[in-house]
Amino acid sequence: MGYEVILGDTKKNLQMYANRIIDADRTVITDFKDEQNLREVTRALQEEAPLDAIFTFKEFGLINTSKLLDEYHLLGNRTEVIESCNNKFTTRNLLRDAGLPSPDYMLCKNLEDAKNLWEKTGGPIILKPHNLQGSIGVFKVERKEDLPNIYITCLTHCREPLVMAEHFIDGQEVSIEAIVYRGKVTVFGVTEKLLYPNTFVEAGHTSPFEGGGMTREEYKQLVEQIVKAMKIQIGPLHIEGFHTEKGFYVGEVHTRYGGDNITTLTELALKCDMTSPIFAELGDIPFEIEFGQPQEVAAIRFLHVPPGKVESIEIGQITDIPGIVDYEITCKLGDEIAPITSNFDRVGWVLAKAASREKTEEIIEKALKQVKIRTV
Repeated sequence: MGYEVILGDTKKNLQMYANRIIDADRTVITDFKDEQNLREVTRALQEEAPLDAIFTFKEFGLINTSKLLDEYHLLGNRTEVIESCNNKFTTRNLLRDAGLPSPDYMLCKNLEDAKNLWEKTGGPIILKPHNLQGSIGVFKVERKEDLPNIYITCLTHCREPLVMAEHFIDGQEVSIEAIVYRGKVTVFGVTEKLLYPNTFVEAGHTSPFEGGGMTREEYKQLVEQIVKAMKIQIGPLHIEGFHTEKGFYVGEVHTRYGGDNITTLTELALKCDMTSPIFAELGDIPFEIEFGQPQEVAAIRFLHVPPGKVESIEIGQITDIPGIVDYEITCKLGDEIAPITSNFDRVGWVLAKAASREKTEEIIEKALKQVKIRTV
């Protein structure tokens, strides 16, 4: 596309993922979570030569990056848009005002607020921080008598003394992978979610989702409503939601692509390029979004490892299995494996693709049997 690509990240990440960033023209050390540091590094680059675009794929870099876009008058979503998406209560309000189905919800300042929502809905309800990601601090309250203790536990995860409470949505969780490209919505695909037992932590994803009864055009119309309600102008979208007997309920809206290798899954399955449109628009370069053939089914599954100290790790001949695309083991000998309570407790995954869902699941099952992590 004719860009000089400057990649900024922490020294640790640049070293850890050196083999994946070899196409960058240069790298700079910065902490995208540190607004002042990011601002200083950006200013130094700007003094060398004017920057034509600034973009981040990182959840925790969105706010600070948006502030730089404002400062340098560059294309992107404004800070208030990012903040609205990050705040679950604000998101709920905007979607409800736009006429989209919503569960009963309340931003609780105290336990009495949560009790009031329980009385209104009859339960069960979900308690969670109103501005965190990664399934951190998310709890389901199934019995009224458990509410006080769970509320207190949820508060320990909150940055502020506020708890987001919602009536529990019973349905199949999915995410919509989409983009606002040159003012128009394109839906790349819909991803099915699998959860670890008795948690809200994803144990896997499959693309494409084959149920739900909605067409691609209906998903597109839904995303257009969401984009209008949230005032999103440009860029990637990862919209979490639920297919229920009463219709589709939007969960959360993100102005980034999904984590957990969801972009890779979608591109493998739907034969599309989700990254080039972003930079094409930022650089005003012609680009047409296309979907190739044959389309396949791609899936990722995270490991189930018992809590304890890692005694041994075996991966067998996993890379020799046809259909295995990639895998990662993030624990090492001697590490303590915690019970799964958030995305950050997961210690590895395998990713595969095949012509059908059944074949893909067969490949993953075969691979998972070769990965043996023993704990004591």
